[in-house]
Amino acid sequence: MEAASLSFSEPSWFAALAILPAIALLLWWANRRNTLLLQQVVAPRLFEQLVDSVSGKRKFIRAALLLGSLTLLITTLARPQLGTAPISTTQVGKDIIVAVDVSRSMLADDSAPNRLTQAKFFVQDLINCLRGDRLGLITFSGTAFLQIPPTIDYGAIAAGVEELDVNFIPRGGTNIASAIRVARTAFGHLVGEARALILVSDGEELEGKAIIEAKKAASQGIHIYAVGIGTTRGSLIPIAAAQSGEQDFVRGADGKPVISHLDAAYLKAIAETTGGFYCPFSPFLSAQRIFNQGLLPSLVTRKGQALMSSRPIERFEWTLIPAILLLLAWRLTEHWRMGCCRRIPFPGLILVGILSTATSVKAAQNGLESYQRGDYQRALKDFESCLQERPN
Repeated sequence: MEAASLSFSEPSWFAALAILPAIALLLWWANRRNTLLLQQVVAPRLFEQLVDSVSGKRKFIRAALLLGSLTLLITTLARPQLGTAPISTTQVGKDIIVAVDVSRSMLADDSAPNRLTQAKFFVQDLINCLRGDRLGLITFSGTAFLQIPPTIDYGAIAAGVEELDVNFIPRGGTNIASAIRVARTAFGHLVGEARALILVSDGEELEGKAIIEAKKAASQGIHIYAVGIGTTRGSLIPIAAAQSGEQDFVRGADGKPVISHLDAAYLKAIAETTGGFYCPFSPFLSAQRIFNQGLLPSLVTRKGQALMSSRPIERFEWTLIPAILLLLAWRLTEHWRMGCCRRIPFPGLILVGILSTATSVKAAQNGLESYQRGDYQRALKDFESCLQERPN
């Protein structure tokens, strides 16, 4: 069995480590500058008693504590992970199949850029509405095929829809009845009542047998929702001429261009036969209406099988806790000399740091501030107070 290895979920945070050398250089420069300034105003015999940061070792240790704490904090932000924990998830949702018309009439441009492109937009809008529902894909023209069985892999559905064109199925025409029949067969292998078929078409079926198939679907508990693509005004169907390759139009037996119309009434009749409804295509709105007014209230949510998966175990405490301790130690050693730290145990150091009772240190700092402001009388009193508390 392969041993688990440490990984980081957000490794981009390690780029922040590049600022640590700059911080180290800034600390060195600030300490150097302060030391030179204080040497100019403080007598040599008072220097060690009044300036807490005079120890070179102490400066180094405090800088190391700060930089170490920052390093660990950045590592925490990178989200260290080690090992995995098993989790069980139960699939819940509805079983939905969308049937897309890929007949040549879907090239009509009364719905810009054309009906087929609008149909693709609808499927993508529908995918954005789904949450754990299984979605399948049927394509149909003169006949129908189940391209993708119901699945929660929405990426596969989106990729499949993007590849659709009017040459996808060699047999021409619009056979909505065949699409319903294929959907009935596909749903026959699924258990439960949460099933729906969404027809995306212009409704131009010549044979007119879709109503019969819709009644059979209704007997199986399948709801059909129809999305109409195109306009009742209609449009010519542009194609490339066979000989010249120039743009031409689909023509009838008499040689005249054919005008393709949206048959909304036929699509509405198909949907209402099963308890569904008809909805004209509108970007975003039609998918939301079918989902919110049709799929959600009408279909029973299916509870599927439990799936076992794993998730990485976050190990942020491994770096966060040491980072906090180092930061606390850096803060508590601000007013302590090396000799003093050696004599006081660490718990005492924490207590003293929290209480902040270093009165002599405060007096020395006040004296330096008064001296820099030019208040020499006040500075003298502060220095005398410091010498009384720390005569050696």
